[in-house]
Amino acid sequence: MKVQAYVPELIETGWYKARIKAITPEEGKFGPQLKWVFEIVAEPYAGQTLSAWVNQSMNTTGRLVLWGCAALGETVATEDTEFDTEDCVGRVVEIQVTEKTGKDGKVYNKVEDVRPPKKAKAKAKAEPDIEDVDDPFEKD
Repeated sequence: MKVQAYVPELIETGWYKARIKAITPEEGKFGPQLKWVFEIVAEPYAGQTLSAWVNQSMNTTGRLVLWGCAALGETVATEDTEFDTEDCVGRVVEIQVTEKTGKDGKVYNKVEDVRPPKKAKAKAKAEPDIEDVDDPFEKD
């Protein structure tokens, strides 16, 4: 198998719309983890993927629950919160991307947080033309 290495483009620190491509279980150095794979959907970084790992704790303040709620459009997690990670796959969220420096001195991106996407602002209701408004003082 031929392999071609590449250096990924660093993504500027900020919030970006991204689609959740996959959530898969993995064994990490701190125990069982879930790997979340995000693909940025907006320019200038559209198509770039980032991965983040979260522990499998269902604590209402843990990243698994908070990110799952964000993907499903929920703003608050309660003790009744329950979801299937498969329901999160394919959803668009906003991810907070930062730059970190590793022990080897290399700079890399990290997904710090996930939130529901901001809704597009509704267009202002068009004002009716003055001629279209009934004048209560106009005589017929």
